[in-house]
Amino acid sequence: KKSFNSKIAKYSLLAGAALVTLNACKKDDNNDNDNNDPNISDHDIDPDLSLTAPTNNADSYLLDVNNDGTNDLKFSTGTYIYSYYGYTYDYGYVEVEGLNNTKIVTSQQAISINGSTINKTVANALSEGNSVSPSSTIWSNFGYLGIKGTYYNAPISAGQFLAQDKYVGFQFSASGSTHYGWVRVSVAADAKSFSLKEYAYHTVANEAIKAGDK
Repeated sequence: KKSFNSKIAKYSLLAGAALVTLNACKKDDNNDNDNNDPNISDHDIDPDLSLTAPTNNADSYLLDVNNDGTNDLKFSTGTYIYSYYGYTYDYGYVEVEGLNNTKIVTSQQAISINGSTINKTVANALSEGNSVSPSSTIWSNFGYLGIKGTYYNAPISAGQFLAQDKYVGFQFSASGSTHYGWVRVSVAADAKSFSLKEYAYHTVANEAIKAGDK
């Protein structure tokens, strides 16, 4: 089933054609921090940025975490629905990509499809209070939040965010230094929609941050 990887990669390229570029323009550009650590720049996305996957296409949001004109993260969702030689494919996905050297806290997940096993990189679903720091592993520039549906007539399910409201941990570069942060994301059970709710990062370089810290 090697074609699964290539089909996903090829289809993900369609996201560029339907890209919704927000660059955090809908967020409150001022630090929403009203308590706790003054070195944490936190932003409530109000209203939530919600995106539903179009049929056989993809849409994305670009997020400029520190509003410096450089996009740091891209969240995408898409669907793939077709039949081929008697096989049915009908699945959705939500993924996050780190841009401009931004990395995401991830892990590997094995997916079984008709007796074959493939490994996919998935974003770790952090709970409130989990640390994002230099010791976090594994750092990757891409991860699935969820994949759900049918592939080769078989059910497929992967990712830690399905039907969850959790945090993505990330690191990004600003003025040559590394900063750590989180994004709160809610993903639908069918992996065909998601909502971005809030995010934050530590303004002090190389300082750890806990998911949900403000």
